[in-house]
Amino acid sequence: MNVSLETIRSLCKRRGLVFPSSEIYGGIESIWDYGPLGVELKNNIKRAWWRAVVYERDDVEGLDAAILMNRLVWKYSGHEETFSDPLVDCRECKRRFRADDLLEESFNRAVEQMMAGFQAAFQRLGEEVEEIGAFFDELERQERERGRVYPNRWALVTETLKRPEIQKQLRSRFQEFSEWLSQPIPGMDSEPLRAWREALEQIEPHFRERMDAIRVIEASFGRTYESDGQLLQRAIVAYRPWTTEVVRASWGELFVFLNERKAISCPHCGARGSFTRPRRFNLMFKTFMGPVEEESALVYLRPETAQGIFVNFRNVLEGARRKLPFGIAQIGKAFRNEITPGQFLFRVREFEQMEIEYFVRPGEDETWFEHWVEERFRWYLRLGIRAENLRRREQSPEELAHYSKRTVDIEYRFPMGWGEIEGIANRTDYDLRAHSKSNPQNEHSTEELVVFDQATSTHIRPYVIEPSAGVDRIFLALLCDGYHEETVRGEKRVVLRLHRDLAPIKVAVFPLLRNRSELVELAHRIAADLRRVVPGRVVYDDTASIGRLYRRQDEIGTPYCVTVDVQSLSDQQVTVRDRDTMEQVRIPVDRLREYFAEQFRREDSLVG
Repeated sequence: MNVSLETIRSLCKRRGLVFPSSEIYGGIESIWDYGPLGVELKNNIKRAWWRAVVYERDDVEGLDAAILMNRLVWKYSGHEETFSDPLVDCRECKRRFRADDLLEESFNRAVEQMMAGFQAAFQRLGEEVEEIGAFFDELERQERERGRVYPNRWALVTETLKRPEIQKQLRSRFQEFSEWLSQPIPGMDSEPLRAWREALEQIEPHFRERMDAIRVIEASFGRTYESDGQLLQRAIVAYRPWTTEVVRASWGELFVFLNERKAISCPHCGARGSFTRPRRFNLMFKTFMGPVEEESALVYLRPETAQGIFVNFRNVLEGARRKLPFGIAQIGKAFRNEITPGQFLFRVREFEQMEIEYFVRPGEDETWFEHWVEERFRWYLRLGIRAENLRRREQSPEELAHYSKRTVDIEYRFPMGWGEIEGIANRTDYDLRAHSKSNPQNEHSTEELVVFDQATSTHIRPYVIEPSAGVDRIFLALLCDGYHEETVRGEKRVVLRLHRDLAPIKVAVFPLLRNRSELVELAHRIAADLRRVVPGRVVYDDTASIGRLYRRQDEIGTPYCVTVDVQSLSDQQVTVRDRDTMEQVRIPVDRLREYFAEQFRREDSLVG
């Protein structure tokens, strides 16, 4: 069924899955706390991932790198220079926007106007050519009636155009077309395009150096561009932060120039030329290590977990005595000072990543890339997510990050549309090269991040395939995918159809009557006994009527409920209810452990 994001948010708050952080003080934007049930589901997701990529394979090691790292890690990874966005404010509506987004929109609008002009010109040209053809068709018919036959159309045109009356007819008929041909093509001289041409000419001396660097990087990935315009479009899309401050400001100068020429309009209020100068907005959270807040004490909260893996590459390689191919897996927190967070858990400032950096020989990277795309897609199907709500989407060359040779996103169909839950990228040797002491730009590294290949007696710098998943987005996808509403005996029933291994609570035990001490005692004893065999939470609950207890557990995805009734005291049997089928069966109390051990068999489990 189609479910709204607000419905999921309400369920999370009501049932203790997710709360707004610091809520008693008004909260803090796009930061969320996971409640008693939310932390269980989140941990189960992480356990399922770890089991699939580490325990079920023999070529992946685990790692838990620190959140705080030497600032030089972020300098040479490129994050200090690239992990920032330029912001501007509209003076009319007071809204804030990314300057590079506005530049891209302005550039695309100028190009669209130019292309529209070309399209109109070609259409007009085609119409005129048809009219010229029709003119000479009629002329040929008239000539034939006069007994004049020509061997071909060229002979007809050459001969008839010698006559003054034909020339006069042609000039009269196509005078308007001649005037149109003498005019510039609409769009080629439009104000936005003219402003862009003048702006680029103005900043070209400063801009050329960085554009040449981008061209070299692109060439190293086998991507070439026939014109500066194509390269510029690629730079705007893929190198936004890096090109934001070219020689202190070429992007800034470009924005200011275009804004003054009113070539940039506000997406919200439509005002032209209404923006402030761009200001740098750093996406990395800063803090200070030590008692004094000074530049030398500056450290960052990591914006990704991957760099902790790259700088520990040699440690894991030698400590685990690994050979290529092998991977390093890590689960951990990351922090990004997002400008436009929102959509509940989809885009947040504090989030958790599950990443693998898989190291392979150059030349084998495409094979392993395809392996990991298929492997990761199958994992989501194993979680129970419906296939029709999943897709693989290959990023276009314009979308690729500057370090990526190829990227495929695994996307889920959220209520607000398709969104990425995991990306698989071929990062080539970009990161290991950046952190190696042989890198001419790296003045501080003490290690060469390579592998010695005994077969060839040479050192190899591996390529890296990176499957990177977001725990919070997977959490949201599971809730959206599992949420169902149905009518049972005239009443709405909400059920969360989570895979039983992921469910926050595995078994709930109820006494039918909470004022009967013998029923309560037996129910408590059964719950305690099941906790020894069920791999997850088993809870006791007597806080409502049996019908409400069932509905409460349905809504949080509990796969099994056990009810102790009055008859249980005499026949020592209890009722076990299945969440999905609502089927109820009577099972002897002394067989409950055996029954649930079979339902949660370790060899079939997602979480182990």
